[in-house]
Amino acid sequence: MGLRRSTVLLTGITLAVLMASLNESSHYIILDRFLSLENELTSRNVERGVNALHARLSQLQLLTLDWANWDEAYAFVAQPDEDFIRSNLGPETFINQGLDAILFFDAQGVLVWGGFREPGQKAPHPLSPSLRDWFETALRRLITPEGPTALDGVLVTPHGPMLAALRPVLKSDDTGPLRGYLLMGSRFGDAEVAQLSQI
Repeated sequence: MGLRRSTVLLTGITLAVLMASLNESSHYIILDRFLSLENELTSRNVERGVNALHARLSQLQLLTLDWANWDEAYAFVAQPDEDFIRSNLGPETFINQGLDAILFFDAQGVLVWGGFREPGQKAPHPLSPSLRDWFETALRRLITPEGPTALDGVLVTPHGPMLAALRPVLKSDDTGPLRGYLLMGSRFGDAEVAQLSQI
């Protein structure tokens, strides 16, 4: 083998080894950086989604507290009347507040009045007997004999998951005696998940 041929062969092998090394090292450096960036972006997006969920739940908590600590609601639970329903529990309340359920219970957990929006409906309807039983049973599991209970989170109903807040019904000055419970809920279905994913 001539000198020239040996030099070309040696140079070719050296270049091939260098190129393979460079390719391998850059692959790991770039891939590692992309994986790190992807993890960071995913983490940020999940955090944004969780924050949006917490914001909606906080809004629901405040709305439920505002309604539950109200003299008119306190009187309504004791003696339901059409004027209160007409003035405060019409379809516009559900639509404007983004609610799918407003449920008033007495202190024993028996439903006094309930409006529930089925998926795709604008106006709320009275609860069906089976749904009424389901909510009454769920409420009795949530309330404690020790006293008023304030809870919020995700409630899995027969119609799917719902963000819900539960507050004891008291007078406007936050005193009792306990008159009952108010549960407000907002459906957490595919449309809400899609909205959350956009956020």
